[in-house]
Amino acid sequence: MKLIILGPAPDIHKLTPIGKRLSLLLKNLNTQNGSLSLVVAYVDDTFTHSLGGGLHQFVKAGGKLQAIVGIDSRGTAKSALEWLLNVLSSGNLYVYHNPADATFHPKFFIVKDRLKAHILVGSSNLTGGGMTNNFEMNIEIELELGDKRDKAFLSEFENLVQRIINCPSCVKLDAAMLKRIDAAGVLKKRSSTRSETIITRKASRSLSALFGKTKHARPATGQRAIKTQLPSPKSKFVMSLVHNDLSVPKRADPYFLIPLSARDQEPGFWGWPTQFNKTKKGIPERRFNATIHLLGKKVTEDSRLSYYDGYREFRFKSRTIYSLGSSYIGSFVVVSWSKGPGGSSMAHVELVPSGTSKHNKLGKLKFETVGSRGKRFAYV
Repeated sequence: MKLIILGPAPDIHKLTPIGKRLSLLLKNLNTQNGSLSLVVAYVDDTFTHSLGGGLHQFVKAGGKLQAIVGIDSRGTAKSALEWLLNVLSSGNLYVYHNPADATFHPKFFIVKDRLKAHILVGSSNLTGGGMTNNFEMNIEIELELGDKRDKAFLSEFENLVQRIINCPSCVKLDAAMLKRIDAAGVLKKRSSTRSETIITRKASRSLSALFGKTKHARPATGQRAIKTQLPSPKSKFVMSLVHNDLSVPKRADPYFLIPLSARDQEPGFWGWPTQFNKTKKGIPERRFNATIHLLGKKVTEDSRLSYYDGYREFRFKSRTIYSLGSSYIGSFVVVSWSKGPGGSSMAHVELVPSGTSKHNKLGKLKFETVGSRGKRFAYV
């Protein structure tokens, strides 16, 4: 067991900010068996300046992320919960509120893989201030999981996380629950780029005559800085059509299949899970109009995306694409989105047949191949 003192703190203390340390741990973690569990009182999307890109890449590479966030004292921002919902597509986001008037106020992080674990405990919330700006104190406990005592110590924290999740005051968050919580008026409407403080500007000016200023590095945490740290949003999805996409075999529901790995690589492109609602059978579903661009013609359809638990595919309903038949195996579909009437989302699906110049050009993209039938996909 090894102990390390972390900040953030003024430069004279020479403490590594916890946001920087977490980013480094995630970057070096073996994502095949790596996980991050975090339990914090507040989350504000200003944290993405230091940690957002690392979290996104960690999940994208297959790492498991679980988060429990408090919603007391108006310290948590709606936009930050939406960001986490978008990244944690597996449904591992929970919110905690105790009606018995007990504020949820813990802050700890567990990073582990098969050989090592790091438990970071202290005063930092998942905010720009907590990760990089405030004067915080945190302890990192480094554990060797081959040591029985270290492993038992880790189990105590992991069991605590599970006990919190099992509390009646802890609820799994989805788009519908977020909407209900937001309607209660307990979430911040916007994220603050200032350090976490309840001191007014007037009081701050009065105190400045009594206290000296200590140099403290403050990286920009404005909206522009957040966006530059996150992966660029993708505007188009390109995928090859295979046997199961094209009415071979016949089935009543006409859909082509999006690999789950493609959905989870860019969940925001599909609006997963925030724009999905559950049917009476409990199936997550998103409905919209789709314009199918097919061999110089356009067809508009009522369409939907849906996911059946336990399957490795994401279903995109399109009778036009599904009815093409086996002669179009190997063709590409190019999916994009636009705003329709009233601000609703509209999908656009373009068929690019094999042998065309555009098909040859798209074929040079850096594709990922999934499944035994060699389905390929890429984002551009």
